[in-house]
Amino acid sequence: MDAVLERGSTLTLSFEQESELEGFVVRARAGRSERQILLRESSAQVLQGLLVNPRIEGKEILQIVKSTLANAAILQRVASDPRWGKNPEVLATVAKNPKTPVPFATRLIEKLRTSDLRLMAKMQSGMREVIRRAALREYLRRTSNR
Repeated sequence: MDAVLERGSTLTLSFEQESELEGFVVRARAGRSERQILLRESSAQVLQGLLVNPRIEGKEILQIVKSTLANAAILQRVASDPRWGKNPEVLATVAKNPKTPVPFATRLIEKLRTSDLRLMAKMQSGMREVIRRAALREYLRRTSNR
């Protein structure tokens, strides 16, 4: 797939033809418009490479976490990253994602806001039952201490 990336002048890259190292460098240095193009790529490797970009923004991280291409390694990396691991919206999205390993997701439950726990406990679909129950237990534990 050819993608046109703009940085001053138009630069065309063929992702099939570029080497692995070149692709990683492009993703790590990509500007906002370039990252938007790369987020539409159908590859977990592209998403993994975008995570090292120092200019990546919160809304782009949420796009990555919500992506069907995000695998367990990407989700764990995002939640463990000091830049994003403190963002309650990112943590809640990672915990809800069905590709997040259950032990990791249940540890994230403890870090979530009470309002997020309440919403997760009420969800009927789109989340694994074990995670929903863990959210409910944590919510009840927090609210019963008031």
